[in-house]
This record gives sequence, C-alpha cells and structure tokens, in this order.
Amino acid sequence: MMRLLKRLSGGDFELISVNDDDSPPYAILSHTWTDGQEVTYNELVASTGKGKTGYAKIRFCVNRAAEDGIEYSWVDTCCIDRSTSTELSTAINSMFRWYRRASKCYVYLSDISVPEEVTNAEAFRITWEEAFRRKLLAPATVEFFSKEGKRLGSRISLEQEIHEITEIPIGLLRGQSLTEFSVEERMSWAAKRTTTLKEDKVYCLLGIFGVFLSLIYGEGEVYATLRLREEIQRRQDGRGTEGLQDLTVSSLLPFPRNELFIGREDQLQYLEQFLLFPNTHRRMTICGLGGCGKSALALEFAYRALARHVLKNFPAFVAPATAQMLNSHEAIFCL
Repeated sequence: MMRLLKRLSGGDFELISVNDDDSPPYAILSHTWTDGQEVTYNELVASTGKGKTGYAKIRFCVNRAAEDGIEYSWVDTCCIDRSTSTELSTAINSMFRWYRRASKCYVYLSDISVPEEVTNAEAFRITWEEAFRRKLLAPATVEFFSKEGKRLGSRISLEQEIHEITEIPIGLLRGQSLTEFSVEERMSWAAKRTTTLKEDKVYCLLGIFGVFLSLIYGEGEVYATLRLREEIQRRQDGRGTEGLQDLTVSSLLPFPRNELFIGREDQLQYLEQFLLFPNTHRRMTICGLGGCGKSALALEFAYRALARHVLKNFPAFVAPATAQMLNSHEAIFCL
C-alpha cells in the first residue's frame, strides 16, 4: 500500500491509498528537507501546515504534474506516516521501486533561485555543486526546477554536471544496467551525500543492491554500513553468484526479493509442479482479493526459480489481470 496526492478539480489535493501493485501513473518529488518546515502526513490530514515553506513544494509538484497530464503525485514528507515505525520501514525499503515506477521525477532545488528577468532558465548558469550533491537521482525521467518552479533542465541535458558533482557514471544516467558496476562503485555514489539522519546515507542504497534492512535509527552510519554489507554478502551466498558485482535487482524481475517472506510452501510447490514442467513453456494467472499476497507469492517463486537457473530465458511480468489474459493462460490459481 502507498499513499498518493490526488489533484482535485479546483486545484486542491487530497491523500488517497492505492494498491502498491496496481498504482495509477504518478509524479514524484525529490527535494531537500528543511527542519521544521516540512508538512507531515498528520498535518496534511488535519489541513494544517499551509504556512510552512514545505507546502509550496507539495503544491508545485501537484500543479506541475497536472501540466504534464498526471493526476497523482507522491511526496515523501506527507505521503508517509513517519510516526508509525512499520510504515516508515516499509516505505524506505520500497523507495527505490517507487522512484523507478514514477512517470516523472521533479527535483526541486530550493536553494537555486533564478531572477525574474531571466526568461530562459535552462541557459542560466548557476553553481550546481551543492544542488546535485544532495539530490536523489531517480531512475525514471528526471527534471530539475528552481525555487520559483522554472525548469532548469533534465537528467540528459545536465548529465555532465551531474557526473562531475556526484561521480555517477554518465552511462548509468543514460540507462546502463546496475549489474555492470561493482559493490564498491555503487557504495561510493552516496559517499558525498548529506542527510539529516546519518543512517539514511546508508538506507538510501537499499534499492540499488536489491536488499531489505530493518531501520535502526541511532545505530550510526558505521554500523548501518556493516549491516548493509553483511546483507549483501548473505544474499550473494544464498544465490551462489560468482561475484558481488552481480548483486542487484534482477534484470528479469521488476522488484527486489522480500527477505521477510515466510511460509506458503504448499502454494510454492504447486506453482513449481505446474510451471517448471520439463521442456514446456506454461502460463498461469494468480488471482485473488486485493492484499492477499498474489504478487509476493509470484515474486518469491520467480526468485527461487532464478536461483535454480530455470528462468534464464523466461521473463516474469506482474500486471492487472484481464479477461483476455485469463482465457489465454493454461491455468488459474486462486488464493
């Protein structure tokens, strides 16, 4: 489950909850937090916090998305109830996936101001170093905006500046696979990043390595880094890969594996007996009520099959079922 901001006809917006596996197209905001000025989930629900500077960022994201024909938006300050530790942990472990799935990513640079007399903001030369050093470069389409909401450029048009400041390879900015970079290279991308909470400097890397960690604020950066490396090593040992550079979200699978998945062995065995039949290519639809764990079951099965090297040539897809799809598959498995 994730929350989104839905823009209403009058220009206002409201929070709604959507199925994480079947969310509508949405835009996402990347920004720098300002202590005491961000609008929280509870404040938005109570219709307070409009006097904070952070409210302007939320309205910018919603309005800009509307200009791009997108009805929904996601902003981390108000779409996550941070007073609930379970929800916060789930959100941080899902963050990389949410950014990947966003139709647009708007990077709001509150410390970059473009004078009113400048008509072409993209040609306005500014100091990018402090701006890019702190920004999350989402894998989706990324556009950069000034404090006034003027478009400064895209990840493509600004790739050289981004590379020079963050040391993220230009090839990666253009879509090169994460599997082509070693663990140490990927760890280095966050070396210059500054965060309000020092542990977040490590937690922001979870999606890059396709791992899950419980959040322990107060453990410090050193111990968080140690736990991350141990989890990477554990995943590498469990999958039997030859090198750590191969550890990432599989190119065949859209999401990282849920290391907290337990049970359901009978259902997994049934899937294996039907789908992994020798010398055949079979298709199955898994159906059931929302939230019963269809995607979780399918993903766990796919990772187990990958570990046995039986899905090398058979990519897996997670999509809403249609009548045509149901009729075309050899079996329907209802949970």
